[in-house]
Amino acid sequence: MYERSCAVDEVDYTRLLPVFILESPGDEDLRNGRREGEALSQMLKMGNVPVDYQIVTSSRSLIAALEQITDIFISENDEYWGGKGHLFLHISAHGIEGGNGIRLTSGETVPWEQLELELRRMNQEIGYLELDLPASGGTTKIARVMLCMSSCYGASAQVMHSGGPCPYTAVVGPVREIGWFDALTAFMVFYYQALHNGVPIPAAVRFMNQAIDLEGAFSYIIGAGVDAITLEDASFRGAKNK
Repeated sequence: MYERSCAVDEVDYTRLLPVFILESPGDEDLRNGRREGEALSQMLKMGNVPVDYQIVTSSRSLIAALEQITDIFISENDEYWGGKGHLFLHISAHGIEGGNGIRLTSGETVPWEQLELELRRMNQEIGYLELDLPASGGTTKIARVMLCMSSCYGASAQVMHSGGPCPYTAVVGPVREIGWFDALTAFMVFYYQALHNGVPIPAAVRFMNQAIDLEGAFSYIIGAGVDAITLEDASFRGAKNK
């Protein structure tokens, strides 16, 4: 269970949206004590952001962690966000060559197709947000998962849409190979802007690239069914979900 704390500030910290961090370090990372996800979780705690950090070493532990995240979010969504909350799912792992998925500590690979199945299960249990479409008079289902991929070519996770409601609100990640220090710095800036300052996702991504002086290194991809203007105007700080 993630921790919540109070602070005297203009931000209502009890309503900040949660960040769930799953990290699967490689052998060399473990030998050198290099854990980007753990460092990020400590920074978020200093900012009083509700954060849950777990190490996942295999496909089995990845699935178990996603199930646990689902249970935690369901139990607190109504209390803190009136049933309208989103969550940030941050996955820190090595990317597969060619950008076709991620590699876990065990050496197992998780292609995007497999991760998509797990995210669909997650969204089914959490429940999609149903938004009205004034132009057509209908509705659309929007996933509650903001997916942040801290892995080489993580932005390629955008392919996880084989039909039906898209399993993510948006994907944020690098379009190229990226070093751990650059990734850590960029995501620190991203969460600071998106959660603390309430900056919309597109602008927060621009701040990421500026922080590491690598234009276009990180990108965001809007999930199918999510209107670009809606995402541009949206604040994921949480306070607007009252």
